[in-house]
Amino acid sequence: MIDDGTVSRLDPRAWTTLRESPRHALRVAAALVLVLGVGSAIDSLAGATRRAVVAAVHVHSTFSNGILSIPEIAHQASESGVEVVILTDSLLTEVTYGVRPLDRLGIPGLNRRKRPGVLDHGVERYREAIDEARRRFPDVLIVPGVEAAPSYYWQGSPWSGLSLHDFDRHLWIAGLGDPEVEQLPVIGNETWSNTTLGWHRVWPPLIVLGAGAIALQVPGRRRRMSRSIALVLFVLGLAWAWNNYPFGDVALPHHGRHEPESFQRLIDFVKARGGVIYWSYPEASYPDVTVGGATMVSGPHPDDLLETDGYDGFEGLYGDDVTATEPGRQWDRALLAYVRGERRTPPFVVTGIDFHGNAGAVDAWGDLDGGRTILLLEERSEAAVLASLRGGHAYATFMGLEEKFRLETFEVVPRDGEAGTHGDEVHGSAPVTVRIALSWEDAAPTGEPPFELRLIVDGRVVSRWADPLPIEIEVEHPLPPGRHYFRVLGAAGRLNRVVSNPVFVEVK
Repeated sequence: MIDDGTVSRLDPRAWTTLRESPRHALRVAAALVLVLGVGSAIDSLAGATRRAVVAAVHVHSTFSNGILSIPEIAHQASESGVEVVILTDSLLTEVTYGVRPLDRLGIPGLNRRKRPGVLDHGVERYREAIDEARRRFPDVLIVPGVEAAPSYYWQGSPWSGLSLHDFDRHLWIAGLGDPEVEQLPVIGNETWSNTTLGWHRVWPPLIVLGAGAIALQVPGRRRRMSRSIALVLFVLGLAWAWNNYPFGDVALPHHGRHEPESFQRLIDFVKARGGVIYWSYPEASYPDVTVGGATMVSGPHPDDLLETDGYDGFEGLYGDDVTATEPGRQWDRALLAYVRGERRTPPFVVTGIDFHGNAGAVDAWGDLDGGRTILLLEERSEAAVLASLRGGHAYATFMGLEEKFRLETFEVVPRDGEAGTHGDEVHGSAPVTVRIALSWEDAAPTGEPPFELRLIVDGRVVSRWADPLPIEIEVEHPLPPGRHYFRVLGAAGRLNRVVSNPVFVEVK
């Protein structure tokens, strides 16, 4: 404000008055401090204002199994009013089957099947394609990410029939640098840098190689036979060493059981490096697929939300029936564990569209803007998007009609405290006031059923409403001292849905 000329417009005689009257000088100084303080506070509030931004989360391009290039996706997003696209191309799509002790030794075309992913094309080329899309469509913010399956396992045998499990048990990752992406600890991508050395995997091949070296020392007439034995031992030892590389306790695809530790290892790796990690569609239902004599079995796995910890969230709304977000189910159990101090972090929700390019789409789930994640951003940047995902400053929607709606307000305000919205934590006294407002962006659709809203506190439904939009609600709830959370579920038939993220409240 001084630079705007406030002081320069003071009469020159004022400086004489200031010098001659210390009291007057103090008054002027106090006024300047007050003006500067108010200005700074206004600037701070303006910086903290969050803007609702439409995001498409979980998008595949031609770098994995999508049918559109990254610039084509950006063009479609620009045409659809989508401001943020979070790419989740497959990191590595590969399966092998082997027989112990060489159970990880894959032979392409024989016991190894592979489909191109980001690692095959190269992470650097992936970044270049994203940079090109950003230059051509500056109104769309493309956020790079990858989707990965930390482990899988086989059941059965080649003679009785094989079934492949956990291959569709995915998480997606964003916010890592190129070297960290290349080192993600998923099955088929183990390296020295992302595993812990296990000496029990080093000694067996060394013993076999040592036996081969001893066999070479046999003298006399048996030397020819000993050389043949040594050759076999060397081949076996080298194959065993190759199979065991990088000699760490990594996921093995042939032990016949699910390993939550493999998924936790990936989560911990990502979070230790400042990344964002979400579970993909934990209840998606796919038909069993038979390829090359083996059946790929895919089933829902919502309990993974409880068996793992430290991840940022999960896709709580997508093109399948979702039960984990229903009151008292897996999401509430995880949130309750968090407020009780039994979990490191709370899981948040986004909408996952699993977009591959509209191929054969028969409903709005095939559109880039049907399943919308609404991000609340303080600025338009990749860092702000990642911060929103980490902090749950977002809500999940599905909009199956041309008419779109907005969750304009979801606020929780404790007495003697500040208001909080999606992902925030607020402090104060009871009772707690909750404000909810939904409305259509434009005209209301004809014949649309009323919006059914449920307010959930600590895993229990405490209030219900069923009204046509627009809806404005303000209610108060008494709460005992301690930590609690509020969240909202809403639906109008099967075509419009909304899932808020929780607001945490600590009551004095």
